[in-house]
Amino acid sequence: MMLSPLRNRSFAILFAAQVIALLGTGLMTVALGLLAHDLAGARVGVVGFLGSAALVLTVTLAAPSPATRRPFVQRLTRGMRIYLATPRLRGLLALNLTAAAAGAFVIVNTVVLVREVHGGADAAASPRPAG
Repeated sequence: MMLSPLRNRSFAILFAAQVIALLGTGLMTVALGLLAHDLAGARVGVVGFLGSAALVLTVTLAAPSPATRRPFVQRLTRGMRIYLATPRLRGLLALNLTAAAAGAFVIVNTVVLVREVHGGADAAASPRPAG
């Protein structure tokens, strides 16, 4: 059964701690977004962009190694074919999609909840086009 590892007390405690940590990370993401909006007001987009740009500039890319030339379609789909050919990775993909859907659900509902609690209009909760 899939829940059998949770019978081990140490693993169950570690698993619960990981779940709590992930929830905290999710809440921190929402809180940081709200804090940025509170601090920067209308300039929140500029602040986010500058923070993202600073992170991108700190990335070091590895030099590409020479490889045999394959047709474009093979190069395009190779990673996915390898991924889908491995049963454990297929299961991981399903879990990842489930977690992403749950995360999106939480993010959307958080926006709705904040809008409802603070009495904002629909236009105030939706992104506005730049311009």
